Amino acid sequence: MHMLLFRCFSSRPAFVLIPGLLLGLILGSCTGGSTPESPIRGEMRLVADPGLLSVASMQSELFTRYYPDARVVTIGADSLSALNSLLSGRSKAALTLRCPSPDAGKLTPSLRVEPVARDAVVLVVNENSPLTYISKEAVFQAFSGMRADGDNGLLPLIAADDTILRELLDGGDALKGRKLQAYGCRSQQEMLQRVAGDSHAVGIILRSAFQTARADHAAPDKLRLLAVSADAAGAEPVTPDPENILNGSYPFVAEVCYIYYSGEALPAGFGAWLSAEGQKAFENGPLVPYRQRVRTIILSAKQASDPL
Repeated sequence: MHMLLFRCFSSRPAFVLIPGLLLGLILGSCTGGSTPESPIRGEMRLVADPGLLSVASMQSELFTRYYPDARVVTIGADSLSALNSLLSGRSKAALTLRCPSPDAGKLTPSLRVEPVARDAVVLVVNENSPLTYISKEAVFQAFSGMRADGDNGLLPLIAADDTILRELLDGGDALKGRKLQAYGCRSQQEMLQRVAGDSHAVGIILRSAFQTARADHAAPDKLRLLAVSADAAGAEPVTPDPENILNGSYPFVAEVCYIYYSGEALPAGFGAWLSAEGQKAFENGPLVPYRQRVRTIILSAKQASDPL
């Protein structure tokens, strides 16, 4: 075997005989060198909104299974702190429903914001509710403190701990800039139980949270989601189905954003994964993919010599 003589510098110099094939490894350990980060190699911390933690963990697991030299540590944010965690340097990327404000973008121009999935704000009612659908105007009136004649005595409910949804609604387009006003239940599960027992209650919740509660058997069976109609005369009510959320016909859609700093190799690689292969994983979970996946159908043609 070919042998090399190599001196490793320390406080007490010593000469060691080593195999030539291990020279690169020893050089790296003695000089403090390490494998540089790349889009598919390295380690990063990803912080996610509380309701997006399971989705983020699933995507991280798939990514690292496909690229074993990468390690993505997923942590849940407290309340509204996913974006703050990224801005303060406690994480390298964030998955959140809260996109940075224009002011934040000016202060940190290197911040990359990429929409990767869609969620929706939905209205849940008891199966015996007199409502078959609800209009955008009725949603505005019910959840902004306004009441119209003939509102059927609707009882608007929201989970008090659903801070992300409150942030999306408060002063947003759905409420025409007005403050959110609804009766607060202590948790989403309590709100769903309340709706299940009151035919006049209307709960507001993120579709992903409702889907997750159903999958975990935490939502009562006697619930249904309302279709929502636009205010235009003759507009058909639209259900919050994935297709309607994807094509924009359902009115209350929220984008899930992946945020990171440009120039960061592994966060950029993970973002590319979410925008490509990760779209299928979103399709199989409580969220809706941001874009329609292209499906290729291969038709086998008959050979020219085959009879017609």
